[in-house]
Amino acid sequence: PDVGASADTAAGDSVPPPGPRLRWIHIEGKAEDALVLLADEFHLHRLAVEDVVKSPQRAKLDLYDSEIFMVTHSPELIEGNFGLQFVPNQVSLFCLQRAGVLLTFQQHENKTRNSWTERVRERIRHNVDGVCGARLCYLLYASLDCILDRYFPLLEFYGDRMEELESVVIDDPKPGLIKGIIRLKRDILLIRRLIYPYRESMSRLILLDASLVDNVTKLYLKDVYDHIIQVVEILETYRDVSLGLLDLYLGATDQRTQQ
Repeated sequence: PDVGASADTAAGDSVPPPGPRLRWIHIEGKAEDALVLLADEFHLHRLAVEDVVKSPQRAKLDLYDSEIFMVTHSPELIEGNFGLQFVPNQVSLFCLQRAGVLLTFQQHENKTRNSWTERVRERIRHNVDGVCGARLCYLLYASLDCILDRYFPLLEFYGDRMEELESVVIDDPKPGLIKGIIRLKRDILLIRRLIYPYRESMSRLILLDASLVDNVTKLYLKDVYDHIIQVVEILETYRDVSLGLLDLYLGATDQRTQQ
C-alpha cells in the first residue's frame, strides 16, 4: 500500500484514549495486485471490487453483508496544455466494521499539495474530535469530509475564472475566447454530475441503522450533507453564469460584425 495508517496511534502525540483498534489502509494509482490480496484477505464483494477497477463510477453507496462500500471523487486541478484542468479522482471506500478496517482506493496518485489523505492523517495525529477512540464509521466520516473540503478551493478557482472571462468578453471579445468559455461550461457540468449522486449517497449513509453508523457520527455526516447542498447551490449559480457568458460573447461578437 502507498499509505498505511493506524487510527489508534499517532507518532509524537499523546497517548489516545482507549478504544477499539482501527486500521486505515490507503492505496493510490494502479495497484491491482494489492487489490486482489486485500479482496481475498477481507472477503470484499466481487461487484464492489469491479467498481474499484472499472473507474470512473458515479458516486454511490452499497451494502454488502452489512459492510459499507462507497464511491466518491476527489476533485483535482492539474496543469495541462491549456493551463489548470479539472480532473476527477475516484475514491472507493470499504468500511469493514467486523475487521475494524477502512480501505480506501484512489484512482490516481495525489499530484497536489494538501491532499485529502494528508488532512485525514493530521486528524489522526492530533486526535481531532477523539477520532483515535471513535468507531470506524467516524473514520469514514473524516475521509468523506476531507474529500468534500477539496471542492471549495475548486469553486473559488472557477468563480475567479468567470470574473476574468466576463471582463475580457466585455472589453475585447476575441475569437479564441470561445474555447475558454466552453471549457469552463464543460467543467462545471462535469462537477455537477459528480456531486449530485454524492448528495444521494450521503443521505442514504445518514439513514443507515445505528449499528452501522452511530448517532454521534450521524451529526457530523449531516454537516457534510449541508456542505454538499452548499456546493450544489454554488454550481447552479455557476452554470447560469457560464451560460450567460456564452450569450454575452455571442452578442458582443455579433455587434462587432455589424459595426
